[in-house]
Amino acid sequence: MCPRFHRALRGFTLLEVCITIGLLMLFLIMLGDCMAAAYRATNKSTQSVSNYRLAVTALDALGRELRACTTVYSPNPATLNPGVVITPNRAKPLIFRYNDAGVSTVAMWWFEEEPQKLYRVRYQMTYEYGKPSTYKLQGGDPAAGRVMLRMVTAVVLEKLDPTSTNDVNMLRVRATMAGMDSLLTVEASVLGL
Repeated sequence: MCPRFHRALRGFTLLEVCITIGLLMLFLIMLGDCMAAAYRATNKSTQSVSNYRLAVTALDALGRELRACTTVYSPNPATLNPGVVITPNRAKPLIFRYNDAGVSTVAMWWFEEEPQKLYRVRYQMTYEYGKPSTYKLQGGDPAAGRVMLRMVTAVVLEKLDPTSTNDVNMLRVRATMAGMDSLLTVEASVLGL
């Protein structure tokens, strides 16, 4: 064999193989880190969108109930002045009566800072001939309430100035969510104010 031909058939040295494997491993580690970061970002954005949708749904339910409201019990409508902000909590919840498909229902909403949750309890009026009407709890424990929204950092209730709303009594409910830059707001005209 000629020496030139013998040199062409020569294989890789152990050093070349080790360097190639090391570079390949470095590339795979960097690729794995990029994939993990993309996975975390996807999960975070999915969770944020899910929380936002739940917040919109909860505040929409509150807005629908307030628009159907016939009487506000708490806070006292006489003490609700335009510009005064109230945070409905367990000690002073937002309580009002509304008609749901012809059925008189009393709703109680409150916010608790420590677990960062917005709660709701609903009672339906029951009628029996010859007896006083009573309210029956609609599912759940009245002490616990139904969690309508999680990861809430603040909920405020405010009566709007009637001169700015064409003499219509309106309440504004604002909720601030943890991890969100935007403020969620519901404005509802309320007959019972």
